Amino acid sequence: MSFFGDLGNSLGSGGFLGKLFGGGNDAAEDASKYYDQIAGVLKDYLGPYAERGNQVYPGLQQQYSQLMNDPNAMLSKFGQGYQQSPGYQFQVNQATGAANNAAAAGGMLGSPMHQQNTANMVNNLASQDYNQYLAHVLGLYGQGLGGEQGIYNSGAQCQEI
Repeated sequence: MSFFGDLGNSLGSGGFLGKLFGGGNDAAEDASKYYDQIAGVLKDYLGPYAERGNQVYPGLQQQYSQLMNDPNAMLSKFGQGYQQSPGYQFQVNQATGAANNAAAAGGMLGSPMHQQNTANMVNNLASQDYNQYLAHVLGLYGQGLGGEQGIYNSGAQCQEI
């Protein structure tokens, strides 16, 4: 017999590979026993991810629905927690002190124009502080929403398997 014939006999159904997969005559049939078990094993390992994705979905859907239907209500809700930042009052004191010194040097201290300029400056600082607060809150909200979306996506992908 030739080398390739001997190799085929040793690897075939009666040889090494045949014995490895159960010694049957049909290697595909023997392999299918293991192949058919893959789905069950994957479900055991991926099931918790799919379950977590299903748990996250209702809250995620609610958040997206609120954002789409009434973004002003969401923004208002975020704004309710606003408090002046620790540095806000310091900035106001520094700015008004500098404005008062400049107005006094020019002989305008206490004038209506000085008062209006000071009020505008304080208003701008307050607006800046509030907008920074909103930027931080919206950033955190977006990060949380993105995290939930990631958990949901992972769970949805696990269910497809």
